Amino acid sequence: MKTSSTRFPDRAMTRRFATIHQRRGAVVIEGAVVLSVILILLLGMLDLAMGVLRFNLVSEAARRGTREAIVRGELSEPERASWGPSTFNGSAADSSEIATTIRSALVALEPANVSITAEWPDGGNAMNDRVRILVSYQHQPIVPFLFGTEPIVLRGASTMRIQH
Repeated sequence: MKTSSTRFPDRAMTRRFATIHQRRGAVVIEGAVVLSVILILLLGMLDLAMGVLRFNLVSEAARRGTREAIVRGELSEPERASWGPSTFNGSAADSSEIATTIRSALVALEPANVSITAEWPDGGNAMNDRVRILVSYQHQPIVPFLFGTEPIVLRGASTMRIQH
């Protein structure tokens, strides 16, 4: 006895083609879901990497500023102007010596978006008094639906004792 697929070969071919077309549609949907997840993960990793880079730049800028400030106390050499003890607030785009020193460490940041605070907690710039430099930057995430739409404030701080 012959089966229906051998009696009607067109019907068997039609079923096979229908199954293949249905499977192709499922593959397209699965591919779209997987690709969107992979793209979100890649953008999230890129965003995280940019945040870490910017945090390291802000921290390094604070350290460099503090290292320069510890040799600019009241006993500093005449060719180096003394900094402090009044508090400095400004941005890295300013023309002040503090901003110029810190700006060299801000390779991948817009200096106008970087704020700087230099303070002398002990109230003077004599030897062994402390100086603190605070540098902050507002990091705007690339993928706002992963990390939120609000900017993330990255802060770097360094405190050292004046040496000259």
